[in-house]
Amino acid sequence: MHIRKTRPSQVFVVTGGGAGLAPEMPCDHGLPSLTFHLFSKHDGGEGPQDIGIVMPTCATAQLVGAALAFLKTYVGDDSAQTFVEEVHAACDVALRQLAVAQAATESSCCEAGVRSHGREHTCRNS
Repeated sequence: MHIRKTRPSQVFVVTGGGAGLAPEMPCDHGLPSLTFHLFSKHDGGEGPQDIGIVMPTCATAQLVGAALAFLKTYVGDDSAQTFVEEVHAACDVALRQLAVAQAATESSCCEAGVRSHGREHTCRNS
């Protein structure tokens, strides 16, 4: 990734989303690529939109590092530190969510139970 101040051909304002892994697409270091499913409710005349992005882990680190450099340079060290703290806090929340999902997977009786966190089942009549 490079430092850029160019204008994109289209702006996608992210209002929500999620992250995941793509182990079938490893980065140059052998780590799974990261996946991002991003949502936008931008009032640009269109309804809600979404986009899926697959980004190699090393490229993601470079992108976040460049964003951090911009924050430090143009906004200040305190803002950059706040950003890093928010990343760590978001990681803690996601770790708890992943632990709950993993526990549900291990105790689930069927695939539908895993995907619905126990709300739906294909293994029995309900």
